[in-house]
Amino acid sequence: MKETVILEPLKENDDIEKYKVIYKEVQNEINSLHNSEDIDQMTYDMFLDDVLQMNDENYIKAIRSNLSGPNVFLKRKPSEVRVNGYMYAFVCAVYIVSYISKSQKGMSALILDQAAKEARQGNLDLKHQVRHIGNNFSNSVETSAQEATYLTLQMPLTKATRQVVFINTSPRHKRTFLLKQLSALEKLGPDSTEIAIESDNDIKRYSRRPKQLENWCLADYVSQLELQYPKTSESSDHETEQQENESKSENEEANADVIEENNNKINITLKNGIRIYQRKTPKVIRFVKFNYKTDS
Repeated sequence: MKETVILEPLKENDDIEKYKVIYKEVQNEINSLHNSEDIDQMTYDMFLDDVLQMNDENYIKAIRSNLSGPNVFLKRKPSEVRVNGYMYAFVCAVYIVSYISKSQKGMSALILDQAAKEARQGNLDLKHQVRHIGNNFSNSVETSAQEATYLTLQMPLTKATRQVVFINTSPRHKRTFLLKQLSALEKLGPDSTEIAIESDNDIKRYSRRPKQLENWCLADYVSQLELQYPKTSESSDHETEQQENESKSENEEANADVIEENNNKINITLKNGIRIYQRKTPKVIRFVKFNYKTDS
């Protein structure tokens, strides 16, 4: 094309059959252009006069005879006949739209509801109910061969240069929490409080931090420090009990020294064997937003 134009289909009363025959001849000539030695020097007018031997009007009508709807034709030289239409922003938008609207055999609301009912009726705990629904979802969604391979081999689908940790700084009565393991709950009395049945978390561990870390704020404690429990060959119940007893000894003076390595890195070993050390790469903190209401 000599310039970018929008062409519409040719009407039936415009000798459309005649121009469809011409269009096939045009296509044959265009397909053979890459064999031409003079294609780099060829202009649009030279292509019409020397190759097609027709005027601009008939050429345009031949193109229009093969259209089923309005179409954009970009300005192109004969040497660019193999160059696809491109515009950086347009191509990016087309890619995103085609990706989010790709064929997807997802679960219908009816199938998802049925899977939820089956999970509830199967006398399963919450963890296995979620797993049951997840399996039904995975089996009903179209998956590529590559993604299926990763899922089968339990390989991570994504990777990140930073770990993100969430700190729930809402008031205590608005926070969600995990329960302790069943073996630990069975040891509690009938009058146990909500705090007693709550599993350990970052905020509780921060409140019990040793004196060497008393000047550390919550964000730095969670993002920069890591806890390492001593290795044990005993059961996980013992490990749970050990974590519960952490509150009794973590506030005590550390048994070992505060080892200052390169760049004053923290490395503390407590009397119960728990080690607190500084991460090489801090985690990224994500807080929940909330508003305090006061009487003043």
